[in-house]
Amino acid sequence: MAGWTLSPLSTFPGPWRSEHFEARCRQFLARLQDADGQPIRNATILGRAAAGANGERPEAREVEALQLALHIGLLDTNPPWQADLDGNWIATSDNSELFIWPIDVEGGGVATQRGAIVRVLTGGYRLDDPRFAVRAPLELHLPLRMRINVELATAIDRVVRGDQDGIDAVLARRIATAVRWLAKAWRNTPSIGPDDQVVMIRIGLEALSGSSGTRNAIDFLETTFNALKAKGATDARFTENMLWSPDDTPTRAFSYIAADGRAKTLTLSDLGHFVSTFAATRHLIVHEGVVPKLVYDEPESRYNGPLFHSGERLLREAIKASLVTFGYDDLWQSEAFRAIKKVLSKALPGPGARQPD
Repeated sequence: MAGWTLSPLSTFPGPWRSEHFEARCRQFLARLQDADGQPIRNATILGRAAAGANGERPEAREVEALQLALHIGLLDTNPPWQADLDGNWIATSDNSELFIWPIDVEGGGVATQRGAIVRVLTGGYRLDDPRFAVRAPLELHLPLRMRINVELATAIDRVVRGDQDGIDAVLARRIATAVRWLAKAWRNTPSIGPDDQVVMIRIGLEALSGSSGTRNAIDFLETTFNALKAKGATDARFTENMLWSPDDTPTRAFSYIAADGRAKTLTLSDLGHFVSTFAATRHLIVHEGVVPKLVYDEPESRYNGPLFHSGERLLREAIKASLVTFGYDDLWQSEAFRAIKKVLSKALPGPGARQPD
């Protein structure tokens, strides 16, 4: 991320504000526990690229940008949904939550705080007290492996922070809101059910498209994705990692009851049919108190699967496609493809300058 380094404590390059400050930080990090009370070893810390861990709190907008960058950067590395997917490899937005914790460096004192509507602040703890511990919430699941899509996280960090507001400040804020709702839907709490997740992802799509209208959302998404054709997405071979396909044409019938009570049928693209079905499901949940079947199943559709998983993937892919507006032309491509392209651009002669190391 722009101006920041994210690394496990064991490999954190520093520098630290002082040796005393480093010692206090290590004392605090040693008190972190998982939900079962076991120590969290080798915690991941975020420091400034140049100043390292200098103990200075970032500005509010920078905190927001970092948090949203971590959320989507982590969630984008999850394996695609499949029926037999092992949950040990799945990360949630609980894993990417950013904690900024004040400590008394000189006296070794620390306080804990929890809650949002009702904030509970408890003070009087000392870092050198062996009884002091910070235990993770029960919902925190620790996958076997976690990583960040660094290029995507860096782009979101810069866009949300306002570095490119001169290009399109409105779209930048819409992207920020969309990522926020994506992260909310990925919370690993039983208080958020599959129907809630569908509603949250639908809000994320509305935020990104700038409209609550289904037709407007479809138009925005189709325009955004179709713009990728000028960036190399000329046929389905180049979008095998995506739900959207440049070969998508209106062939699917979608029937609904209009506001005047008459039945109507539209012929939509695969994308349009999925978004319309998603919106209709959200309508039933919110306006009629009905929880219908939350699985999308259409013949030979890329979007088949649980509505939440197909919906959140579409939202992530639409966010990445939207970043083309800010000059991030290839984030819609797979990480592997981008890595190969970067290596080839350095190795092969071409009309332009070589990529810097």
